[in-house]
Amino acid sequence: MAAAGVKSKDTLRRRSRPYYFRVCKRNKNSQIMDSLPDELLFHILLQLPAEDIPNAAVVCRKWYRTTRARDFVHAHRSHHSVSGLVIHELTTDRLNCHPPDTHTHVLTLNVDTETMTKYTLPQSPQGGYERRPKFYFSAGKSLSLFVLASDLYLEGWDMKSESGEWTKLYNIDFTPRKCEFERFHSDKYSHVPFALLPFGWIKFREVLAFHFSYPSSVCTAYNLVTQEFHFFELGSDARYHEFVPHTINYLEWLST
Repeated sequence: MAAAGVKSKDTLRRRSRPYYFRVCKRNKNSQIMDSLPDELLFHILLQLPAEDIPNAAVVCRKWYRTTRARDFVHAHRSHHSVSGLVIHELTTDRLNCHPPDTHTHVLTLNVDTETMTKYTLPQSPQGGYERRPKFYFSAGKSLSLFVLASDLYLEGWDMKSESGEWTKLYNIDFTPRKCEFERFHSDKYSHVPFALLPFGWIKFREVLAFHFSYPSSVCTAYNLVTQEFHFFELGSDARYHEFVPHTINYLEWLST
């Protein structure tokens, strides 16, 4: 018999055992967790930030299997992804190829079936799309196309990937608000046509990012709903960089 205040070897041995999932203890809390419907549990875990997923995975075997499932990884990735901007240098030490704006079709690739499909681009009732600059942005299961109809006027379309059907959703005219941008136009580039060029969604169908048609470190986020601008500067070193929209996924480690 161990003296008061002194732990016996059996007690130390029991406490030094390796950790097991709490479900093995069969206590009241674990029974409640086991009784949660799979769909409800999936939804609850989906709300957790990525840094809390490892802790949730050791609660019980059911939670572990749920958080490791491929469907959960993809759902959590889409639910918590944050849109960001990737900046890369524009150099001339190699050949840069720029596709002509005269194309009338777009190709899509299904990465699962490795099938390419050719779709016809939409046409403006007034015509003239063939020779206008075009900008394409991924939008999940759809494709966004913006056509620069004039220096400060864009027309936007969305294409459903399943059918290839185009729907016109946007008419963006910055002409009446040109004075808001003139302060960013350097005299050094007065010979360059003044235009706002889109380069990616910050928030799909709500906030679109633009840069100027001449070298500049200033970009703007335009809210299509409120029609408000938010200008931001990336520093003088960024004026000769290109800007690429990119989605940051916080749960890539779960895919391994």
